[in-house]
Amino acid sequence: MEESTLEHPACAGADPRLFDWDPNPSRQPRTMLQLFTEARAKAYCNRCPDAAECLRIGLTPGNLEFVIRGGMNPAERQAVEHEKVKARRRIADRERAQRNRVSV
Repeated sequence: MEESTLEHPACAGADPRLFDWDPNPSRQPRTMLQLFTEARAKAYCNRCPDAAECLRIGLTPGNLEFVIRGGMNPAERQAVEHEKVKARRRIADRERAQRNRVSV
């Protein structure tokens, strides 16, 4: 994790392995241990004054870290990015449709 760029991360004293995230390539349901570990990591994020900055780092395009950042795991961050792309496409489509109506 990039603690050096953060002012006072709540996770500073925690074991960094706590924030590792298993991508679960087998697609099996996550185990209770995995869910519990992820909840513990997110609990640090929930009380962290730097959680928003940490999440911003995690949402940086091309950031492929398999760690919990800013209270989100990589799959959750990827879903946020996907929604942002869809929103940009909807806006572009609306603007294109509006230009076509005006030019007719």
